[in-house]
Amino acid sequence: MKVVVIEGRRGATDAVTGRLEASGHEVFRGASRDNAKVVIHAREPQVVVVVAVPLHLWQLQLLGDLLTWERTPYSLAVGEAAGDDFPTLLAAGADAVCPYPPPADLFEGQLSALARRASAPPQEPPIPEVVTVRDLTVDNARYQATFAGTRLNVTPAEFRILASLARRPGKVVPTDTLSIEALGNSDGGRGARDTLKVHVRRIRNKIRDVGGTPDYIWNIRGVGYMLERRASGARERQPEDAWEDEAER
Repeated sequence: MKVVVIEGRRGATDAVTGRLEASGHEVFRGASRDNAKVVIHAREPQVVVVVAVPLHLWQLQLLGDLLTWERTPYSLAVGEAAGDDFPTLLAAGADAVCPYPPPADLFEGQLSALARRASAPPQEPPIPEVVTVRDLTVDNARYQATFAGTRLNVTPAEFRILASLARRPGKVVPTDTLSIEALGNSDGGRGARDTLKVHVRRIRNKIRDVGGTPDYIWNIRGVGYMLERRASGARERQPEDAWEDEAER
């Protein structure tokens, strides 16, 4: 099974990683506060093991953020049994918790249970006829998008991007998924990412042209895009380069 380990204290991380490798799992380390999301997206693990020894706020935030992903990996948190760490980790979004040092039978049993759940066929969300996110409405039946009642002059590819995002409002849709669903491109290379970036920029510009703001489509760096259900005041900053008119490369 493919596992990404979110680093905690070095000794604890070494112990957990050694246990995983001894059991024959394919283990990827190096996921820290600065690059955890990028590593998880690049490796696409079945399970993410969070070494919460000691427990850090950024680890709790990561667990919550993973729940918004289109393809959410299951998470097993290894933490201190004393105190409130276990209920805190579960409340943040961990699928299972295990005390440190992890008992062999319990640790492997939890990993096996999560692996069975990860191997189940994914269920695609149904395609609703109409989705409204604040002032933006995507009408799949009529194949059109409107902003505050004004029709957006989007191309077929741009509409498919909006429709794909609108199926999962508030959730990050990986770049590869968007490229396949909206552009029919499955190579996942730099060219596909750049093409998608150009389309998204044009959509943002068309929303601007009818009086909108740039906070509808967010770029989660190294992961994908998200149709934001909240106004920009609920987030820390505006989407990067939202209104830039860069030339196509």
